[in-house]
Amino acid sequence: MKKHQRRLLWLVLSCMTFGSLWACVGFGQEGRPITARDLSGMTICYSDGHKVYYYPGGRMVSDMGAHFVWSVPEPGILHLRRTIFTAEVLPDRQIHLYQRIATLTGNQLDIYGRHCHWNQ
Repeated sequence: MKKHQRRLLWLVLSCMTFGSLWACVGFGQEGRPITARDLSGMTICYSDGHKVYYYPGGRMVSDMGAHFVWSVPEPGILHLRRTIFTAEVLPDRQIHLYQRIATLTGNQLDIYGRHCHWNQ
């Protein structure tokens, strides 16, 4: 099995395993898949009002004092603690995290963020 076939199989199985197929389908706004390099050593100010600093090596801290782990196991897939997001970098350099959650209420999560300084 070739490398791209293994990656596609991993993505499909991950989607099936976590029951979140919609979170794994495409990139919504013509962005490129996020990589660890896009976040490592950066502070991101998110549209929900929170800030997160992504330490190199997979640790992170929020403005609320919460400490978690993060990783980008595949381009476009961001693990924050135990939550999996589809993540992209938009043409204007915004970070877009989204998760389509199949629930009775039809919830979905879309968060945007930009690089910022911790004390902004």
